[in-house]
Amino acid sequence: MVEVSIIIPTKNNGDIIEKCLSSIENLDYPKEELEVIIVDGHSTDNTFEGKE
Repeated sequence: MVEVSIIIPTKNNGDIIEKCLSSIENLDYPKEELEVIIVDGHSTDNTFEGKE
């Protein structure tokens, strides 16, 4: 069951998105109760290269 949703609006933030996601991954919070939603505003940089 998801208890907390983190929504990340982004556009052309390839230089910081990995650090942001790593910080969320390192939270002291049960992973099964957490969801991350990334909302991209048509980035033209490397924001989503290699992300799944």
